[in-house]
Amino acid sequence: MLSHDRNLRIAFLAGSLAQGGAEKQMTYMVQALRRLGADIQVLTFANGGFYEARLREAGLNPLWIGASSNRIVRLATVARSLANNRPHVIQAAHTYMNAYAAVLGRMCRAISIGAVRTNVASLTATHKKLVVRLLMSTTALITNSERTRASLILAGLVPAERVHVVPNAIGGSEETEPRQERNTIAIGGSEETEPRQERNTIDGEVRALFLGRLIRGKRVDRFLQALTLARRSNPRLVGLIAGDGPERESAEKMARDLGLNATQAAFLGHVEDPQGLLARVDLLALTSDDIEGSPNAILEAMVPGVPVITTACGNAASLIQDAHTGFLCSF
Repeated sequence: MLSHDRNLRIAFLAGSLAQGGAEKQMTYMVQALRRLGADIQVLTFANGGFYEARLREAGLNPLWIGASSNRIVRLATVARSLANNRPHVIQAAHTYMNAYAAVLGRMCRAISIGAVRTNVASLTATHKKLVVRLLMSTTALITNSERTRASLILAGLVPAERVHVVPNAIGGSEETEPRQERNTIAIGGSEETEPRQERNTIDGEVRALFLGRLIRGKRVDRFLQALTLARRSNPRLVGLIAGDGPERESAEKMARDLGLNATQAAFLGHVEDPQGLLARVDLLALTSDDIEGSPNAILEAMVPGVPVITTACGNAASLIQDAHTGFLCSF
């Protein structure tokens, strides 16, 4: 039990600080814990990244401990880094960091907290049974989805009392407060300035947004195929693809092969202000395979009230009431 005059010391272990949902949620958590007086360390295996800059702006300097790719060397490096400021809690930001958190927790006599941000089927398909057990061996686990928690318990991977749901958060004041200044963004070759509630699409462009990292499981290819099909009924429909990642080059080639030009399928790359973009679209389309926990993109769209069309990935069916607050589609 900590005395009242001692700050809680928490070390976060991040696989990367790139622009992704896990990194975003860790950053929100770090900021909230610091406001409550906790002493925070962030250690990352990947140097640089979008959220490294955000953390530095907040006065926190992440420590890169990924110079070696050898797991034993990495473990020793982290242990040395924690030696001078022995944490009370070691928390993994990504599921594949859980094993490090579990081992280091025992070494430091600290509470270890693991993360499960995907569903159990995806987890067991990716890792061997022994590895999955190791990833579940932290003192406690947090997930962002009731569905994932229930699946972990049903599969016998973790006792009910050790797994807890921490819902995703969306935005601080800088992301959710209305902007007072003039804010413009180039979309479809023109500059858009009007607020979303004033958009009139009866005779104009209809904008469908893909928001997320361009990785295989997010299925930007499915978005492009759906866009092509829907444009046969409404040629004024255009697609905006906001995000970057390893699938971008192949997605751009696929768009060209489908006959979509740069206006009909606009690849915007990384967008720092998703709320500013969401204010200028007519719908969000989430086309992921069932790899999600709680999709951040849906929550982002809910802030300005953008309609959502989504696959039933993760707990999307809990977030969206089909035909009332959005539309659920089969895979």
